[in-house]
Amino acid sequence: MSAKLRPAEFLALAGTVILFISTFLPWFALPSAASIARDTPGARLVGGGDDGPINLNVWDLSLTRWWVYLAILLGACMVLAALLSKTAEWSIILCTPLVLVSGIAFLCLLGRLFNSPTSYATNQFGLYLAFVGSAALFAGTCWAIRDDSVPEGFEKAPRPELIHVD
Repeated sequence: MSAKLRPAEFLALAGTVILFISTFLPWFALPSAASIARDTPGARLVGGGDDGPINLNVWDLSLTRWWVYLAILLGACMVLAALLSKTAEWSIILCTPLVLVSGIAFLCLLGRLFNSPTSYATNQFGLYLAFVGSAALFAGTCWAIRDDSVPEGFEKAPRPELIHVD
């Protein structure tokens, strides 16, 4: 089955898997609730707190999370279409909106690398992993659109011959 995937689709698959895994990891770490209360007097903290850091992940980012999850969904659909369809057209058709969605997700994550949700949050490994995954997904989809090679499981579509006018 993997013979139906082009190298660009393997790169997009790797980016999709990396991006999916990164959603389960912490992206930002805040100091403990006790240190936030100590550093910002008058701050209203909801709930109790311990002395451990507070971790934020993709669900704590309002706009970025929707583009990340849409990119994961379209990336998985593109790879499944390449594996399960009888022609190569469906993966190319799904690749077109995926370039736009993965590009927006990449830009959102690039912005988050330089602008954390709060001034005292620190970046964690999950954010860097998500950035690498979105870059790989975006590069794979851009490459897949330009790649006109035909995978092993498909036949090359016939092209009309050029018409010569005398």
